[in-house]
Amino acid sequence: MKNKGAKVGLFVLIGLLIFSSGLVLIGSMRKLFVPKIQATATFNDVSGLSKGNNVTYAGVKVGTVESLSFTPNQGVKVTFGITENSQEFIYKDAIIKVSTDGLIGNPLLVITGG
Repeated sequence: MKNKGAKVGLFVLIGLLIFSSGLVLIGSMRKLFVPKIQATATFNDVSGLSKGNNVTYAGVKVGTVESLSFTPNQGVKVTFGITENSQEFIYKDAIIKVSTDGLIGNPLLVITGG
């Protein structure tokens, strides 16, 4: 009996370790634990852009699209998060456009200039 309880406890402990390491790994890949700054832009056409698409600056991923919403008589308001360490390179007069990743790739937001 005592040996069986130790085996169950060890099994639960190993399961928790695998789960927590997977959570940390996925969180670091998706940059879930990195502080972000929210920004918004309004477009007439978003060309298939959706929540979770990338935001790039000079070819480097700096954030992700967080939400899209319709605004009356203006277009589509896109809210996206930019990592705090990238903020110093992106200026207020930067231009944001919707583009694709490659010829037939996923839509993404591209920040240029500034």
